[in-house]
Amino acid sequence: MAAFKAPVFTFGGLNTRANATGLPLMEMTVLQDMRVVGKDLFQRKGMVGVGQVAGDMSAMDFVAASSQFCSNEIDTRVWALGLYWTVELAIEPDLTSGTPGVFVAGSTTPSQEVYITGGDLTWKGWDSGGTPTTITIGAAAASVQTVQITRSAATISTKLNNGTAVTGSMSATLDMRTPVGDLRVARDDSTNYYDGTVDYLRVLSRVKADHADRLVRLPNPRARSVLADYDFNESADGLVYDRSRYENHLITSASPTEVTTLCHNPAPVRALGMNVDKDGRKQLLVAAGGKYYLAGAD
Repeated sequence: MAAFKAPVFTFGGLNTRANATGLPLMEMTVLQDMRVVGKDLFQRKGMVGVGQVAGDMSAMDFVAASSQFCSNEIDTRVWALGLYWTVELAIEPDLTSGTPGVFVAGSTTPSQEVYITGGDLTWKGWDSGGTPTTITIGAAAASVQTVQITRSAATISTKLNNGTAVTGSMSATLDMRTPVGDLRVARDDSTNYYDGTVDYLRVLSRVKADHADRLVRLPNPRARSVLADYDFNESADGLVYDRSRYENHLITSASPTEVTTLCHNPAPVRALGMNVDKDGRKQLLVAAGGKYYLAGAD
């Protein structure tokens, strides 16, 4: 009987050798989506790209008649601001009459505040000598609106919906007044409550050139330039987290309600992992926005 020796083929990665005639045995011409481990072949689990992770963030709706607001004790590392800074917020007022307070930094001795008066959104701030500056930002409307306030030395600039800046002036050398008391959101330093939705309030130690990201929450709230970043997504124990490194969380009063966000909410993907369920279907485990998601992978 004639001797027979089976040929041994070495496979590696992707084999796209062309078809040939006269080979001793049929040979693979395409080998892909396989992993070579020793002498064994294993199917690759594949590659999946993540386009977007929406998360489950919320905004917060306040009812003035129910005296709803948020507050915490002022942290002077944040609100004793100097000559260069930015404050931004996104809101949707339900009522634009009266004099409701949107926020005030310092319920006893304020440093700055945003409120509605005469149907207009207004900013008022005090320098360290106690001299106030008041700027009419623009008309308050019952729709999604964003406000940006920046200070660059003597110039205060306010923008409504990233529009044309309305400016005012302060001393070129005096810092903002150090606030005393609480930071309040949806209430002023008295009993004038805001009625409507607040999506975010953030404070930065740098001067931004524009508010082009007005409908996007900060993707990097732990950056060194971020002094405060409130996203108004209430925790189980009634806190609104400050996502900055200072973590000066707000306490809710009178149970404001979580509602759908006004802005887009980036959720940076921190980790990806592949998995196969008991039926052999591929799954993707995603860590994003502080939560974990398990999704099917095509």
